[in-house]
Amino acid sequence: MKAVAKELIKKGHKAAYLWVFESNEKAIRFYERLGGIQKEQARKNVFGYEVLSRKIEWDNLAIICENQ
Repeated sequence: MKAVAKELIKKGHKAAYLWVFESNEKAIRFYERLGGIQKEQARKNVFGYEVLSRKIEWDNLAIICENQ
């Protein structure tokens, strides 16, 4: 995640988001430890199946680079 954040910053991006399955609690906690904030919930079509998902957002990508 740190390498991705650094590359996005290098390309001029300041913020980013991703979607994670609602049932993947370990991933959600991981992203939250990196400073991500849960913003919304939606059903996403994944290979023809509707999957409840969470949007995790970073308003400032630099926070990922600061976390160990």
